[in-house]
Amino acid sequence: KILCSASQSRFDTEPVRYPDLGAGTIFYMRRWWAGVAFHHINRPNQSLLALESRLPMRFSLHGGYNIAIKKNVKKKDISTITVVANYKAQGKWDQLDFGAYFKYKIVTAGIYYRGLPLVKRNGYNQPNQDAVVALLGFEYKDLAFGYTYDLSVSKLITNSGGAHEISLIYEIASDRKKRKRRRSRFIIPCAKF
Repeated sequence: KILCSASQSRFDTEPVRYPDLGAGTIFYMRRWWAGVAFHHINRPNQSLLALESRLPMRFSLHGGYNIAIKKNVKKKDISTITVVANYKAQGKWDQLDFGAYFKYKIVTAGIYYRGLPLVKRNGYNQPNQDAVVALLGFEYKDLAFGYTYDLSVSKLITNSGGAHEISLIYEIASDRKKRKRRRSRFIIPCAKF
């Protein structure tokens, strides 16, 4: 006589909930900013089964500097170049995004590189590089439109024709002069880069 026992898999239909904690800060002045952020601080268990699969903590360090090229009579920027960088790491993976964009009145154009080409990690004999990103944008009052194209420079280039992204942004809390002076001291200024 052979006895078989079927063990019930824990693939319940009940929802799985877990807290996912993150924290960050940013320091900014008129021309520069720098910040740090931590995601998944408590390393939540992301498994749907009875197994444990902890999400590794992610760290990012970001910053930039805005250089005025031309100003008008009122000392307001007409054209600028902004240099930016963002380093992020999670588990054994990391990446650096860096680049610059040029802004002239309402038009913005830029180029970015994503990867760490001089670093070879995790036993792979390949450079850690991902894409070159081109950006074009327009801004009018509180409305902004942006288009980006990611051209892969990794081995995926043969399988991917790149990626297109379109964004439409409406800024609700703008710093227009419509605000009354007496109320403006109670409003926290919003960083705009």
